[in-house]
Amino acid sequence: MHWSDAYVGRLYDPDTYDCGDLARDVAWDRFGLCLEFPAHASRPDRLESEIRALETSFAEKVGTPSDGEPVLLYHRGYAAHIGIAAHINGEWHCLHNLKGMGVVRERISRLEHCPGGGIAGYYRWKR
Repeated sequence: MHWSDAYVGRLYDPDTYDCGDLARDVAWDRFGLCLEFPAHASRPDRLESEIRALETSFAEKVGTPSDGEPVLLYHRGYAAHIGIAAHINGEWHCLHNLKGMGVVRERISRLEHCPGGGIAGYYRWKR
C-alpha cells in the first residue's frame, strides 16, 4: 500500500475540500508542516495570482518531482491547481482533487501532455 492510497476517493467540495486542502493535509501528514492557505477561490485567473504571490512562502521550485511534494498544474490555461507527487512502482503520479471526481492519482507522464492543462512546475515544501 502506498501512502497516497489514504487520500484517493476523498470528495471534492469547493467550499471545504479542494486541491489546496488536499495539499495542506498531505504536508501535515507526511512532513508535519502546518500550512495556512487563503480562502477558496473560484476563478482560475484569480487563483493563479494568489498562488504566484504565495508560492515562495510555502515552497521552492525544483526541476524534478519528489515524493509527497507539490506539483503546480495548469487549469484552463492558468497555473491554478495544486497536486502532490507520488512515486509508485518506479513511476511518477500526481495526487490531486478534481471537481466532479474527488481525489485521484494520474500519471505525470500523461499530465505533461494534457491539452489545456499540464505541469506548470515541481516544488519542495519549505521546512
